[in-house]
Amino acid sequence: MELKTNVLYYGDNLDILRGHILDESIDLIYLDPPFNSNRSYSVLFRESGGASSEAQIEAFEDTWQWEPTAQGAYEEVMTGPHQRVARTLQAMVDGLGHNDVTAYLSMMAVRLVELHRVLKPAGALYLHCDPTASHYLKTLMDSIFGTLNFRNEVVWHYGQRTAFHKGHFSRKHDTLLLYAKSAKHRISPISLPWTREDFLAHRHDVLSDADGREYIWTDGGRGKPRYKRYVDEVLGKGKPADSVWEIPIIDSAAKERLGYPTQKPLALLARIVNASSHPGDIVLDPFCGCGTAVHAAHKLGRRWIGIDITHLAISLIRRRMQDAFPGIAIEVIGEPVDLAGARELAQRDKYQFQWWALDRLRAQPVSGKKKGADKDIDGVIPFFTGPKEDYKRVIVSVKGGERVNVAMVRDLKGLLEREKEPIGLLLTLAPPTKDMVTEAAAAGFYESEFWERKFPRLQILTIEEMLGGKRPDIPWGKAPFAKAPTEKEKGEQGEML
Repeated sequence: MELKTNVLYYGDNLDILRGHILDESIDLIYLDPPFNSNRSYSVLFRESGGASSEAQIEAFEDTWQWEPTAQGAYEEVMTGPHQRVARTLQAMVDGLGHNDVTAYLSMMAVRLVELHRVLKPAGALYLHCDPTASHYLKTLMDSIFGTLNFRNEVVWHYGQRTAFHKGHFSRKHDTLLLYAKSAKHRISPISLPWTREDFLAHRHDVLSDADGREYIWTDGGRGKPRYKRYVDEVLGKGKPADSVWEIPIIDSAAKERLGYPTQKPLALLARIVNASSHPGDIVLDPFCGCGTAVHAAHKLGRRWIGIDITHLAISLIRRRMQDAFPGIAIEVIGEPVDLAGARELAQRDKYQFQWWALDRLRAQPVSGKKKGADKDIDGVIPFFTGPKEDYKRVIVSVKGGERVNVAMVRDLKGLLEREKEPIGLLLTLAPPTKDMVTEAAAAGFYESEFWERKFPRLQILTIEEMLGGKRPDIPWGKAPFAKAPTEKEKGEQGEML
């Protein structure tokens, strides 16, 4: 089996790791597995089957829960060959019970075992977590990688503004657990800027030559004599990075901000990639979210593999990479490429089907699994309506069932009237009926002075037509997603640290 790189995989990372990633083939792994830690411990540690409010259940609808999948992962670890891991996980479950935390740890255990398998002997893994679960994960990692291969607990401190709290200090950091596969791994030196003021605050033994040039005495070590180091030379080399990284979060005005709720700064991932890999190495992110790790890897000349279980993430990464690196070809493995694949996805998960279909249209998803004001709208395609950058929206309704009817067209027409939008698009897996085509045609046209033409007000497009290259007849004047800044040519790139 050939290992593919510079590729995105859609699907469960456990299946993809086992089916596509070779033993000892990866140089660097970064993972930031989702875990909703902003909830109270009373919810996180609630025993399965115990009383809970509807609000609590809804809060964890998209997070780890103790259900058949978690139970299966736990049993796989218990009966598998890695009995040291099994004993560690069993102790956690026995002590904490069956809840969201132990479900998370069970699901992570089987994946961390696979990540250890695919890592090269000289490779390293960075596990990104917050203080809610970092201590449990470290114990689990010790049992998989071995305590001697623990290298650092890196603190990513991102607090610029803090507030007073009665019950705790302001929580302004995440944790990165760094483990090596073996003693072969080496950290590349990372130099940080060092001002004269910072240096003088750190060293109080600064002297001056007759000509006023500042210097310090440094111990030569191992019986060697002390030697003189000039302050300006020390400042020029910078100071070595330690285990506390002061890197700001992405604020609302940042150019790299894409709107993804857990997006990490490119500078953070660049430091990881620079420290623990070399140009040409392979970087793997099995929970790649909005793709910051693969972006940093590509910018710094590494090969990369990204995995995510949602089409929302995959579509965002693909657009991010294409915006940042014009002309890049992104292969996505696991998404539908024909009508049979689309049907299979629709039957397996209607939401993933919906997000995949919207992505193929370059439409922005609106509704999700939660109820809300836009619960009837699946997606929108914004477009310009004038020179002052005023815009309207195409309302998109996705139907993944095997049967469609004229009521769906009437419902879409009602949505247009409610939202006061000019164009509606019905995207269907099944071909439309004759009545549906007639009803859509009867809705007439939207006439645009800016575009100097008419557009059918209600349109129907099938998945088969879309896969064949057909596009709706709409103004394509505004990209619905935040655009990643275009990266400079390699020779012009600035320091990413």
